[in-house]
Amino acid sequence: MANWELQLLSAVIRSENPSDDWETIINEGVQFRTFGNMEAKSIFSTIDAHYRRPNNFGHVPSEATLCE
Repeated sequence: MANWELQLLSAVIRSENPSDDWETIINEGVQFRTFGNMEAKSIFSTIDAHYRRPNNFGHVPSEATLCE
């Protein structure tokens, strides 16, 4: 059975507008502490740090970047 936390993050990363979808889940209250799975927490933190970078704010990393 697939993990809902990883499914949520995968849906955001693979969507046509990942930045909009990231903003949606953040506005809905999803936070680091929402996740129980350590892998999902790590991915969430990486996406969030990338998204909030001052020199390139508002961009979600690609799936390839996250896999690296």
